[in-house]
Amino acid sequence: MKDIRRKIFFFLSIILIFMLTNTSAQQIIKIKYAHWNALSEQYNYVKAFEKKYPNIKVDFTLIPEAEYSQKLNTMALAGNAPDVLCLWECDITRFAKAGLILPLDDYLKQTKQFTIDDFIPAVKNLIKLQQKLYGLPWCFATEIMYYNKDLFDKTHTAYPTKEWTWKDFESWVFPYLRIARLR
Repeated sequence: MKDIRRKIFFFLSIILIFMLTNTSAQQIIKIKYAHWNALSEQYNYVKAFEKKYPNIKVDFTLIPEAEYSQKLNTMALAGNAPDVLCLWECDITRFAKAGLILPLDDYLKQTKQFTIDDFIPAVKNLIKLQQKLYGLPWCFATEIMYYNKDLFDKTHTAYPTKEWTWKDFESWVFPYLRIARLR
């Protein structure tokens, strides 16, 4: 199972472009936006965005989370991807290499609203990895790993520590997964 939620960041690339571009109040711009979560009334950022920018109307498309990545890729290949989308980290590089999303570095330099120094370390690391800024985080989540101490006791293995890396976890769990599959 993909550990996408580990450092979830949603990227709203095109909205930044619209926020940093002056448009006439008489000209109505329509943009298509896709996301995997329904928008609650309390935290409906689409309505808040439309209120702040009344000349921009957002056509919101809800895609079930389990189908989101595949559906976006299919839409992009068919040439009808949304104008604005949230991307998981695993999709950013593919979309960038295909030219389906634009780097936002030049727009970031133009704004006085925030700088790259305002981003959390995980976003800064993602930018370093990709060598460009392809989106803006709007939230982040902390994930927790639970483990069954009895399994560690039965195998006479030390419990995980804060120093464990992902590789440490894999080296512990994969042998037991193989044994479980053989049963």
